Amino acid sequence: MLLKKLHQRGDTIIEVMVALSVLALAFAISYATASHALQESQNSQEHSQALQVIASQLELAREDVNDPALFNASGPYFCLGTSGGGNQITVSAHFSNPNSAPNFCQVNLNGQVYYTVYVQYQPTPLNGINQDIFTFSVSWPGIGDLGQQREQLSYKLHEVTP
Repeated sequence: MLLKKLHQRGDTIIEVMVALSVLALAFAISYATASHALQESQNSQEHSQALQVIASQLELAREDVNDPALFNASGPYFCLGTSGGGNQITVSAHFSNPNSAPNFCQVNLNGQVYYTVYVQYQPTPLNGINQDIFTFSVSWPGIGDLGQQREQLSYKLHEVTP
């Protein structure tokens, strides 16, 4: 009878432990889901910024389409100087030694170098006509377990003859 009265007054330690375990599991699942969603959001933002960088390099190539230097770039890779892709992104040219490594641009994101940009020109003749294919590549370290990320766009750009 005394045991029955004690049981009616409150929960046992086992019931409290089970309730806390269920609550902890729910919090752990919520945290993992939110963390994954945040990582996916940041990954999507990085891809979007990488595409902005490629678009800015492509626009510079379009502006210089009548400049013969664009089609006679030294080395297999080069960079199209300085451009911007918004308030937070600035591209500054950092040319490497042409004899040791390809030329590239580095993109500063919020004051830190984050993206590396390469442009490659391939004349690739087809039926006696150069196809003038430019390949714009951007790479960045990626977040979490994704590792090195890369976006690439090939574009056919011909010199305009007056």
